[in-house]
Amino acid sequence: MRKLKLLCIAVLVFLTTYTLNAQVSTFSGVIKEEDGTPVVGATIRVKGTNIVTTTDEKGAFSLQNTGANFILVITSV
Repeated sequence: MRKLKLLCIAVLVFLTTYTLNAQVSTFSGVIKEEDGTPVVGATIRVKGTNIVTTTDEKGAFSLQNTGANFILVITSV
């Protein structure tokens, strides 16, 4: 009976940890010129990762799984 309880606790801890690691973090924003016009097609990259996206026609972007602390590198031609 004691082994069964320990096994149940171990499975519960594993499932809780697995669920917490599976959560997705999202960061979004808008890139605009100084005069307020949106920057279309700008590339936004999370420095040191492979996470990359581009802005849409409104200058908006969204990044997933960015982590807690990150630096954005924004480039536009």
